[in-house]
Amino acid sequence: MILKNFQHKDILLLSLIMFIIYLFTMSTSLDDQDSIHFLRGMKEFDVSENQPHPPGFPIYILLGKISFSIFQNDILSLTIISAVFGALTLVVFYLLILEMFNKQIAIMSSALLSITALFWTYSLKAMSDMTALFFTILSLLFIFKFTKKKNDKTLYLASFISALSAGVRLHTIFLLFPLLVYCYFKSKNKKIIFYSNLIFTFGILVWLIPTIYFSGSDYFNRTLDLFLLAYQHKPLQYGIIYFLFNRIKDLFLMLFMSFGINPYKIIFLAPIIIYTILLTFSVKKIKKQNLFLFIGLASYFLLYFFVLFSNNPRYLLLYVPFICLFLVLGTFWFEKYQKIAIIILFIMTLSLSLPLALEIRKTPSPIMQAINYTKTNYNLNE
Repeated sequence: MILKNFQHKDILLLSLIMFIIYLFTMSTSLDDQDSIHFLRGMKEFDVSENQPHPPGFPIYILLGKISFSIFQNDILSLTIISAVFGALTLVVFYLLILEMFNKQIAIMSSALLSITALFWTYSLKAMSDMTALFFTILSLLFIFKFTKKKNDKTLYLASFISALSAGVRLHTIFLLFPLLVYCYFKSKNKKIIFYSNLIFTFGILVWLIPTIYFSGSDYFNRTLDLFLLAYQHKPLQYGIIYFLFNRIKDLFLMLFMSFGINPYKIIFLAPIIIYTILLTFSVKKIKKQNLFLFIGLASYFLLYFFVLFSNNPRYLLLYVPFICLFLVLGTFWFEKYQKIAIIILFIMTLSLSLPLALEIRKTPSPIMQAINYTKTNYNLNE
C-alpha cells in the first residue's frame, strides 16, 4: 500500500528487481588486481603497504569493513556493496533526470542504464567504481537542485557529498568540482560560497586525516609517485597529432565496449551515436541542462583524455548514465515510431550485456584462475 501511494514507485520497483538480478549474477571471485588491494585494505588499512594502493579509497574501505562485519565473507563483503550501490544509483539517477526533464525520460533512462553492459558488470564486481558512481550522481542531483532554486542547504549537501566521493574514487572530483565552481558563480553570495568551501574542506578531511594516520607520513609520497607513474608512458614522443589520434580512437573503442559492443565489428554505429547526441543538444528548451551536463562531462573528459591514459572502459563508467540519457532523448526524434525505437534499443542493449553478466558469474576471473592453478600444481611450502 505504501509503495502504491508513493509517487516514485516505478523506480523503486525497478531498483528492487535489478538488485535481485545483480545478486543472482554477482561475481564469485576477485575480478581485478584492485580487488586484491581492497581486500587487503579491508583487513588492515595501510596505503604505504598498498593496502589498498594510493590514494587509499578510505570511504570504500570503511564500507567494506562494515559489510565484512555483517557477512563474514571476503568476496561477498565487496561484491554486495557493488550490487547495493548499483541499485541505489538507479534511484538517484532517476531523481536527477526527473529534475532535469520529466518522469518518462527519467524512468526510461534509468531502465536502460540498469541493463547496460558496463553498469551491470560493475554492479557485480568487488570494485569501488559503482560506489563512486552513486556518490557522484547524488552530488550532481543536489548541485542541479541548487541551480534551479538557489537553496543554500542543497549546495552545502552537494559540497559535502562531493568531498566524500573523492574518498571513494579520487577522480570523481574532476567532474564535480567544476560544477561546484559553476554554482559559486551562479550564487554570487559570498557567505554561501565561504560555507560551501568550508564544508567541502571538512568533507575531504573526514577521510584524509584517518588515511594519513593509518598510513604514516609516507602517504603523500606514495600518492604522488602513483600520479607521476601515469606520465611515464605518454605517447607525446611521437608527436601531438599521433597522440590526439590515438586518444580519440581509444575513447571511441571504450565507449563501444561500455555497452558490450565489439567496436571492430559494429563501428558504423559511431555516426548514429554522434548524431543522437547532436540532436539532443539541439533542443532549445533544455539550455540549462545542456550547460550543466557540458561543464561536468567536459571537465572529466579532459581528465580521461590527457591524464588517465587507460584503455579500461571502467574509467568511462561516469559517462554511461548520460549516454543512456542521450540515447533515450534521441528516440523522441522518431515521433510516432518512438516506442518501436525504445524497444529495439532495450533489446539490443540487453542482448549485449546479459551474456557478459552471466559469464562473470560462472567463470573465475583471470587472477583467480592463476591463483587456483598455482595452488593445484605447485607446493607453496617448498
